[in-house]
Amino acid sequence: MNTPKHPPVSFWIIGAQKSGTTSIYRYLEQHPGVEMAKVKELHYFTQDRFYNQGEKYLNGFFENNDSAKIRGAAYVHMLTDEKCPERVFSYNPETKLIVVLREPVSRAYSAYQYAIRNSWENPEISFLDTMKLEENRMNGNFTERHELTYFYHGLYHLHLSNWLKYFPRKNILIINQDLLEKMPVEAMKNIFQFLSVDDSVSIDTTIRFNTAGVSKFSFINRIINNPDNPFTKLISNIIPFKLKLFLRTRLFPFIYKLNTVEKKYPPLTGGERKIVGKYFENDLDLLARDFGIKFIL
Repeated sequence: MNTPKHPPVSFWIIGAQKSGTTSIYRYLEQHPGVEMAKVKELHYFTQDRFYNQGEKYLNGFFENNDSAKIRGAAYVHMLTDEKCPERVFSYNPETKLIVVLREPVSRAYSAYQYAIRNSWENPEISFLDTMKLEENRMNGNFTERHELTYFYHGLYHLHLSNWLKYFPRKNILIINQDLLEKMPVEAMKNIFQFLSVDDSVSIDTTIRFNTAGVSKFSFINRIINNPDNPFTKLISNIIPFKLKLFLRTRLFPFIYKLNTVEKKYPPLTGGERKIVGKYFENDLDLLARDFGIKFIL
């Protein structure tokens, strides 16, 4: 029996974290000409243990072939992962990339609060104090490198430049989160045009995703959301792929929702914003110069 040929993934939403990528993923799911991967955060290119399994692993997150649809996937930490551009280019040099950018100080603080909610971050460590831990965390385990480096993630010019070593500018669409929040229909129309799919399709953009909140029981999130947890690693290595897919797409999101209470976190003070803003000044100047994107801190 011949193995069916799978169409390649045509595009990826690669970041930035806490900038509205979940909304874009969910809106794209509504388009009849697009097939999104069954899970939103697909770690294929960022983790060797998945990448080394080859394209069969990646194809497992999609249904049977449908030539009428283009395939898309997402993982917010691809933007900052240095090995991803080369791997994606090797997989499909025609890949289109969607990047959502948010004012970096607010994005970093949102990521910090999100890490506390998911029990990755110690709530006793203040946001400003995490700046002192950034360098060590850059050399830490997967969770520390990807979830706890709040400031490094906001160096947008640095990360975009890394992707431009492999992909032409025309293959990268940059969306400002402000546009996505204030005019989501227009933002999605831009994305549909970029992907060369029908831009007249009507989608529901009124739904909000990943609203601010706190966990009721932190130990639950430590189990279901931490890839470095020994229990999580053990389960991942012994259970069948289809069961893992069920856990990630059905059971874990259900538990996570039950364990979360919506709650707004306290805003940064003007002094805190000024201190953190200094970190991003040079990168933002380069971002404005080379990409025409400006953020007011």
